[in-house]
Amino acid sequence: MLAAFALIAIAKEWSALRESFASIGPAVVAFNLLSLLAGYHVSRASGLDKSLATAVAFEIGIHNSTLSLYIALSVLDNFQLALPSAIYSVSMYLTAALFGLLLLRPRRAAAPHRASA
Repeated sequence: MLAAFALIAIAKEWSALRESFASIGPAVVAFNLLSLLAGYHVSRASGLDKSLATAVAFEIGIHNSTLSLYIALSVLDNFQLALPSAIYSVSMYLTAALFGLLLLRPRRAAAPHRASA
């Protein structure tokens, strides 16, 4: 239900989102990337293995923007407050997907060390 609400709100106000992206988009995307990175690296520093740290990063990086959209639009009846959440809703899937791909890429094996003769 909330996902449908978010999609309808985003579709309805797509032109306003595009116009607002220039001013608030970079901050929203930076917040998402910092959340993903902090979630992963703090988890790894705490001793969690890579798979658990990845799960924590996604939990932190993909915040419940649908709920914030609902509160801004239905409870507070204020579209301006919904703009960051709407931009976050759209951008988080791109940044999270790229982050996941970076974590899943195979590491290059170190080149064999040649002994000098």
